[in-house]
Amino acid sequence: DNSSQKWKLLNSGKEFFGSIGGKLITDLYAIRIPFPISLGLQFAYMPEPKNYDLRFVFNIDIFGFNINR
Repeated sequence: DNSSQKWKLLNSGKEFFGSIGGKLITDLYAIRIPFPISLGLQFAYMPEPKNYDLRFVFNIDIFGFNINR
């Protein structure tokens, strides 16, 4: 993801905003629960401030509920 910004304040300048990231996700049915469960990791890195973020992803899809199928 890339973007840039120009502004006029006391010092006019240009700033670059960039990031890179991804997800690693798996879907499963755990403990015989009829709802599909998604588990995974999400990673993001911003090179300009050299900052990164790692998050755990958890989702239960109750709208994908199927019984006797």
